[in-house]
Amino acid sequence: MTYILKLIVFLPLFGSLFAALFRKDVCGQLVTTAGIGISAVLSWYVFLTFSENYHLVLFPLFSLSVLKVNWAISVDALSSLMLIVITTVSLVVHLYSVGYMEHDKGKSRFFSYLSLFTFCMIVLVVSDNFVQLFFGWEGVGLCSYLLIGFWFQKYSANNAAIKAFVVNRVGDFALLIGIFLIYYTFHSLNFTEVFDTTDLLGTQNIRAFCCEFKVTHIICILLFIGCMGKSAQLGLHVWLPDAMEGPTPVSALIHAATMVTAGILLVAKCSPLFELSNVARELIVIVGALTAFFAATVAITQNDIKKIIAYSTCSQLGYMFMACGLSAYNVAIFHLMTQAFLKALLFLGAGNVIHAMQHEQNIQKMGNCWKKIPCTYALMWIGSLALSGIFPFAGFYSNDLIIEHAYSSDSFAFVISLVVAFFTAFYSWRLLLLVFHSQKQSKINIHEAPKIMLIPLLILAFGSVFSGIWGANILNITSNAFWKSSLVMIDEHGVYNFFIKLLPTLASLSGIALAYLIYQYQVIRQIKSKFLLKFLQNKWYFDEVYEFVIIAPIRFISRLLWKFDVKAIDSFGPNGVLRLVNECSKSSIKLQTGYVLLLSIFLLPLIGALILSLIRINHQSIHLRFLALFFAVLPFLLSIVACIEFDYNNADFQFVSHPIRNVGIGIDGISLLFLLLTTFLFVICILYNCKMSYTTLKAYMALFLLLESFVVGFFVSLNAISFYVFFEAVLIPMFFIIGIWGGKHRVYVTFKLFLYTLTGSLLFLLGFVYIYNIFGTFIYKYTNIQKLATLVPSLDIEVQSLLWIAFFISFAIKTPMFPFHTWLPDAHVQSPTSGSVILVGLLIKMGGYGFLRFSISMLPQASLYFSNFVVVLSIIAVIYASLVAFAQDDIKKLIAYSSIAHMGIVTAGLFSFCEEGVLGSTFQMISHGLISAALFLCVGMLYTRTGTLEIAKYFGIVNTMPKFGFMFILFSMDSIWLPGTSGFAGEFLAMVGMLKSIGFFTGFIALGTILSAVYMLNLCKQIIWGARNGKNQFSGNQCKTNKLRKQWLFDGFYAIRKMWLTRAFKMNEQISVKLACKLYEGIFADIDESGKLVLQQKDESLIYFDAESLKDNNEEET
Repeated sequence: MTYILKLIVFLPLFGSLFAALFRKDVCGQLVTTAGIGISAVLSWYVFLTFSENYHLVLFPLFSLSVLKVNWAISVDALSSLMLIVITTVSLVVHLYSVGYMEHDKGKSRFFSYLSLFTFCMIVLVVSDNFVQLFFGWEGVGLCSYLLIGFWFQKYSANNAAIKAFVVNRVGDFALLIGIFLIYYTFHSLNFTEVFDTTDLLGTQNIRAFCCEFKVTHIICILLFIGCMGKSAQLGLHVWLPDAMEGPTPVSALIHAATMVTAGILLVAKCSPLFELSNVARELIVIVGALTAFFAATVAITQNDIKKIIAYSTCSQLGYMFMACGLSAYNVAIFHLMTQAFLKALLFLGAGNVIHAMQHEQNIQKMGNCWKKIPCTYALMWIGSLALSGIFPFAGFYSNDLIIEHAYSSDSFAFVISLVVAFFTAFYSWRLLLLVFHSQKQSKINIHEAPKIMLIPLLILAFGSVFSGIWGANILNITSNAFWKSSLVMIDEHGVYNFFIKLLPTLASLSGIALAYLIYQYQVIRQIKSKFLLKFLQNKWYFDEVYEFVIIAPIRFISRLLWKFDVKAIDSFGPNGVLRLVNECSKSSIKLQTGYVLLLSIFLLPLIGALILSLIRINHQSIHLRFLALFFAVLPFLLSIVACIEFDYNNADFQFVSHPIRNVGIGIDGISLLFLLLTTFLFVICILYNCKMSYTTLKAYMALFLLLESFVVGFFVSLNAISFYVFFEAVLIPMFFIIGIWGGKHRVYVTFKLFLYTLTGSLLFLLGFVYIYNIFGTFIYKYTNIQKLATLVPSLDIEVQSLLWIAFFISFAIKTPMFPFHTWLPDAHVQSPTSGSVILVGLLIKMGGYGFLRFSISMLPQASLYFSNFVVVLSIIAVIYASLVAFAQDDIKKLIAYSSIAHMGIVTAGLFSFCEEGVLGSTFQMISHGLISAALFLCVGMLYTRTGTLEIAKYFGIVNTMPKFGFMFILFSMDSIWLPGTSGFAGEFLAMVGMLKSIGFFTGFIALGTILSAVYMLNLCKQIIWGARNGKNQFSGNQCKTNKLRKQWLFDGFYAIRKMWLTRAFKMNEQISVKLACKLYEGIFADIDESGKLVLQQKDESLIYFDAESLKDNNEEET
C-alpha cells in the first residue's frame, strides 16, 4: 500500500515535469494522461478495498523544538472518496483536452499545468496537517492562475487570472491567520492532535481588540473566510465568472469539480472544530443560502454559456455550505461528488458547443442546432436533468437530502433551497432551449465534436446518472459506518411527509415549465422591469462596488504615498543637506597562529583587488575576467569547506583566529549562513560583470572584490571596532560603484546614501564608546555576549534605552526601516545591476544582522521595552511599502519597495522574542537575499537589451524568451510567499512567532500576502504575459538576440525551492539550511539577427549601428 499511495500522489507531478521539460506535444500528452490514468485506477483500488486509515510519513517540513510538521500521506474514508473524484474527473479532462487543444501551440504547457494542478489537489486531500494543506491550497491557486491566463495574449485572460489569484489571496489571508491561531491555541498543526484536544482547549477565550471571544468561534470563522475565497461564496465570488476566460477543460476540472470544492473539504475535515462553534455554523448557513440565491438569480440573465454554468457552480457550492452549516457534512460531500460529475459534464458539453459554433459563447447567437450535434445535445440533457434534481439522476438524491435537512433544522435555509431549486431548473432549460431550439438560423457550419471529445463525456454522463443511486443505496454514504469517524456525524433528520419530499421535484418541474413558456412557446414575456434586468445582468453590481470602494482608493492611496515618500520624507530629510553639499562640491571642484580558513576567505578578494589594481591588462582581455572570477570562486569554495567542517552541535564561535592582537574573527551558525550567501552572490556578480565591456572594467572588478572582502569581514568580526570599521567600509566601494557606473542621477544618490548611513553610524560608534568606558572590552565572543547581557541590566533603564536608540537608528537605516527607507529605491535605480544585487542581497541584511547580534543580544531589556515600537514601524513598512510598490512605473523601484516590505517582516519577527519568530526572520534574510538578487539580475538582463526600466514599455517577453519568463515567474512566486518556496518558509515561521508576541496585530503583517500578490502579478502581467497595448513597447522579439558571441553571464539560478531546517535554533545558536543553486550559461549581445553592431554603454544600455551608416562614416573620414 505504501508504494500505491506514493504513485497516486507523485505520478501527476512526474507527468507535469516531463511535459514541461521535454516539450514534446504527443509524448507530453501521453505521459501526463497515462500518469493521471494510473493514479485514477490506483485511487479506485484504494477506495474499493478501504478498510482502515493509512498514514505514511515522507519527510519533515518543519523540525523545530516547538514545531514539528511532516509531509505525509494520510488516507481516511473522506480522502479516499475525494481521491476518486479528483483523479477520475482529471483523467476525463485530460482525454477531452487531447481533442480540444489539438491545434493549440502551447498544449504541452497546458497538459503540464493540468497535471501539476492534480498533484496539488491530491496533496491537499491527503494532508495530515495544516501546513501541508496550505501548500496544496496555494498550489491549486497558482495552477488556477496559470490556467486561467493560459492564453496570455488576451488582455482579459491576464486580468481574470490576476483577479482570481488576488481574491483567493484575500481568503487565504484569513485562512493563514486561522492556522496561526490554531497553533497558538493547540500548540500543534497536525489534524489528529488538534482534533483530539478540541474539547479541552477549544473552550478557551481569547482577547482581541479589547473584547473577549471564544477562540473556537474566531478560528472557525477565519477558516470559513478562507473557504469563501476558494469556493467562491458571496463577497469573494467575483473571480469565478471571469475565470471562464481560460480554456473550457480548465473550467470543467478546476472551477466545477475540484478546486472550488476545496472549501467544502476543509470544513468537513475540520468538522470537530466547527461542531463547537454554533456562531460559525450559523454564519455558514446564511452565507451559503445567500450565495445560492444570488448566483441563481444572476444565472437566469447571463448570455455567456460558460458563465451560466459558472454561476450555477457558485449556487451549488452555496448548497453544500448550507449542508455543512446544518452539520450535515456527509450530505455536503455526497452533493460534492454528484456535482463534480454533472458540472464537469455540462462544462465539457458547453466546450463541444463552443467548438461546434467556432468559439462563439453567446447563447443569443446560437440556436436550432440539436439535429446537427445530437450526441452533445443528449449529453447536455443528461447534465441538466441531473443538475435540476430530477429522478433518478444523481442530483436528485443529494439535492433532496440537503433540502430535507434544511426543513428539519432551519426554515430560512429550507425556503431559500426551494427557490434556488426552481431557478436552477429554469436557467438550465433556458440554456438548452436557446442553444439548441432557438429559431435563429446560424450561418456557421456546425459539426459534431470528434470522438476523443465525446467519449470522456459519456464517462461523466454515467456518473451523472448513477453516482446518486450508487452513493445513497449501495455505499450508504449517509451512514456513520461509511465515514469511519473521518468527519463528525449527527443524528439523521428523517422527513416522513411525502409532500415535503415532493416539493423539490415540483419546484424543479415548475422552473422547467416556465422556461418552456418563455423561450419555446413565448406565452410569457421575460422580465419587464429594466432596472431589475440590468441589476441582474450586472451581477448585483459587486464588481462596480469593489472598484469604487476598494480598487480605486487603493490606487489613489498608493500614488499619494509615493508622492509623500518623494516630496515629504526626502525633502525634509536628506535633500536639504544634499543641496548644501552639492553647492559646496561645485565650488570646490575648479599571518599568525589559529585557523586560517576564515582569514583566507577574507583576504583572497582583497588580494585579488590589489592585483587587479596594480597589473596592466586590457579591459577586453579574457584573462582579466578569469582572474577576477578566480578570486571570487575560491572564497566561495572555502566557505563550503567551512560549512562542511562546521560543528553543528557546538553553539560557540568556531574557526576563531586573531589576525591582529585582540581583534578576532570567527563564525557561529548564524554568521555561517551569511558567509555562504556573501561568497555565493559575489560569484554571481563577477560572472555577470564578465559580459561588461567597460573601458574601466578592471577598476570595476577590483571594487567588487574589495567590497566582498569588507562584507566578509563584517560577518566574521568578533570585535566591535572591526565590526564598525567594516560596517562603514562597505560604503566606500559601493560609493564608487554607483558614483562612476551608475545612472544619470548617481551623484545625488551616492551623497544621499552616504549621509543616511553616516548619521546612523556615528550614533552606533558613540554607543560603543560609552560601553567601552563602562566595561572596558570590545572582544566579541559568545562568553562576552553573556557577560554583557548580565552587566547591562545593572545600568539605569534610561541609559540602556539611549544605547538601544543609538543602535536602532544605525541598523534601521541600513535595513532600511520606515521612515529611513527612501535611499534604497533611488540607490537601486541608479546602481548598475551587480550593485543592486549586493545592495539588496547583503547590505540591507547587515542591519538585520546588527539587530540580532547587538540590540537583542546586548540590550535585551531595552529591546523588549521597545519591541512594540519596532513592530508598529514594521507593520507600517509592510503596508506602506507594498502600497507604494503598487504605484511604481519603474521595475527596479517596485522590487526595491518590495524588499522594504519583506524586511519589515524580518524586523517584526526578530523582535517577537519567540524561537519561531527569530528563526523565521533569520531564514527569511537568507532567502530574500537570493530571491531579490535573482529578480534584479532578471531586470538587468532586460535593461541590457532594451535600455529602459519602464514597466509599460514591455509586453509578452515569454513568447520568445520562455526560459527567462519561467525564471521570472518562479522568483516572483517566491516573492509572494507561495508555499513550497523559501519565501513562505521563513515568513510563515516569523508570523507564527509574531502571533505569540503581538496577537491579532499579526494580521496587519499578513496583509502583505495580499498586497505582494497584487503588485508582483501586475508586474508579471505587463512584462511576461500580455499583448501590446501601447506604442514603443519592447516585446520578446526585441529582447532576444541570435547569432551572438558567448560570454560569461549569469542567466538565472534556481534559488531555494524547498528548505527544511533540521536543528532547533535559540538566541545566538546555529541554524542549518540546505541551499540549492544552479547556474546557466548565458550570452552577450554582439551582432543581432539583422546584422546590426551592438555597443554597450556604461549604464549597460545598448546602442545599435547598421553597416551602411558605419560605411558612410568611414568614407567621410577618409
